[in-house]
Amino acid sequence: MTAPNDLPLSRFTIVELNDAGMPAPLRLALSLAGKIAADLGATVLKLEPEGGDPVRRLPPHLSNGESALFHFLNTSKRSVRLDRASLPDLLAKADACLFEEPSPLAEFVRKSQATPIEVAAFPNGMDASQPLSEFTVLALGGLLHMVGEPDRKPLRLGGHQASYAAGFAAFTGLAAALAARDAGRKAPAVRVSLTEVMQWVNWKAASGAEASGKSPGREGKGSEFQIVRCKDGYVAVVYTVTQWPATRALIGDPRL
Repeated sequence: MTAPNDLPLSRFTIVELNDAGMPAPLRLALSLAGKIAADLGATVLKLEPEGGDPVRRLPPHLSNGESALFHFLNTSKRSVRLDRASLPDLLAKADACLFEEPSPLAEFVRKSQATPIEVAAFPNGMDASQPLSEFTVLALGGLLHMVGEPDRKPLRLGGHQASYAAGFAAFTGLAAALAARDAGRKAPAVRVSLTEVMQWVNWKAASGAEASGKSPGREGKGSEFQIVRCKDGYVAVVYTVTQWPATRALIGDPRL
């Protein structure tokens, strides 16, 4: 087992700033980026607002009533109550800060020596006042056009795909910033928007439009991956040819 001090990020301190008014998609993205850093040895200080991170109350719940989602996203972190008065001192000791943009606390980050890692909903220049949910981000990124029947309403993708993809992107930027600091160079500021990440995830739309003049999507029975109804909603089984034997074994239906 690897000792904590032997992990690659063990010499870094990261502040994860969870503002009270932060929308859930941004909160989950920040938490995932912080989780990866913590699992790789960084000291991650999770600053929670009065009443705690709202994710503490989100399903699914463990047998003791606590949120399984919160436990998954906050492994190895240190939770600290968010206090504006002590925030400058905490940032002075940090190498980087993960935070929502826009945020009333962003000015504290930019005045500090901590490298800012911003996670936003929309690209710079886009109207930030429009409603934000994972469903709207999936729509703006084009992913809701990828799957489903052309004659019915779009189906929301399962899980938190927009938030988690943005969380991976934010961690990638964080890792690059920490590498620059470690090499004695000025670390670049990082800005990740959920909408742009979803456009990147949906790369087939751009390449398909370039190749055929039409973005592929919602092709019904002609789709590569079919959506079928199940007991509690719909499911799409997505796999490559080499993954089919394991997929078949996982489902366990002899008809396959």
